[in-house]
Amino acid sequence: MPESWEDKLDSHMKRLEDRIEEIGKKVETKGDEISKKAQTKAKDIQHEVESRSGVHSLLGGIVLIVIGLIWLGNNLGWINYEIPWVPVVMIVIGAYLILKHRHSEKDESQ
Repeated sequence: MPESWEDKLDSHMKRLEDRIEEIGKKVETKGDEISKKAQTKAKDIQHEVESRSGVHSLLGGIVLIVIGLIWLGNNLGWINYEIPWVPVVMIVIGAYLILKHRHSEKDESQ
């Protein structure tokens, strides 16, 4: 008995559904791979940012402590200076940090 057009259509629909399911599984697998790569890259970037900011924070803290000690020493008479260089140093450090921040933003945007 010849196959009816309805049976042929059902057969084609079943093959199409199977093929769509197969493609869906491949897409899901690729999506998982891309997700894992993105998470790894994000962790790498986060680690790099944290390591850079840690060094800068440490250096900035040390500089501020040294400036504070010099300023305190001057106020207590341990160190005598006639030029108000401590505020000048603070201004220079502040300008440096601002310029460095702006430079790093330009590098990130490229």
